[in-house]
Amino acid sequence: MNSIVKLSLASLLVLGLGVASFPLSTSADSAKEGVQKKIETNSTIPSAMGFNFSITNYATSESSITLTGTADVSLSVNQYLDLAVGVPTKATYQLVGQTNFPQIITIDGNYQSQPATKVFSNVPAGTYKLRIIKIGEYGVLNAHGLLSTY
Repeated sequence: MNSIVKLSLASLLVLGLGVASFPLSTSADSAKEGVQKKIETNSTIPSAMGFNFSITNYATSESSITLTGTADVSLSVNQYLDLAVGVPTKATYQLVGQTNFPQIITIDGNYQSQPATKVFSNVPAGTYKLRIIKIGEYGVLNAHGLLSTY
């Protein structure tokens, strides 16, 4: 009986009677395809945000990065103090939004010619700004770089 129904539906399709949207099979493969398409639809669109700070204490970026789904966010930063060599450079970086993302990245050292790269892992969907806090008493911290999803 099922083969007769399928044949009849196939015949109707050939005749162009408007049942093209009726599924002819409900196999596990087509169900998997539907799930895969849904996952692809909900994935994060690549996004990026540049930043440039000169701070003595802390600051939060004016620009933001928006994630449409959970994603890893790469932080690539050049940081250095405006003082003589030998003064340690250290800063923390955090994503802040309606709720602050709890992971804090600490970058320790001068990265003037080559950037330091770290990753905020599994950041939930939302809009985030970057908060930077200079650790230490001396000098102005210069930090510039890029936040991006991948």
